[in-house]
Amino acid sequence: MKKRIGIVSYNIYCNFTNYGSALQSWALCQSIKKIAGNIVEPVLVDYCPEILADK
Repeated sequence: MKKRIGIVSYNIYCNFTNYGSALQSWALCQSIKKIAGNIVEPVLVDYCPEILADK
């Protein structure tokens, strides 16, 4: 069973899309996959606080 590494970021699931944040998260996932290989699995967690979700 692979260990998971969580990456928490503001990306898409608010009322706006932060393309820079999405690109940075994707690049970090790719780097983790390249360095760790089959040992770990990067997991992207899109965080949207309630104050931003209501707008």
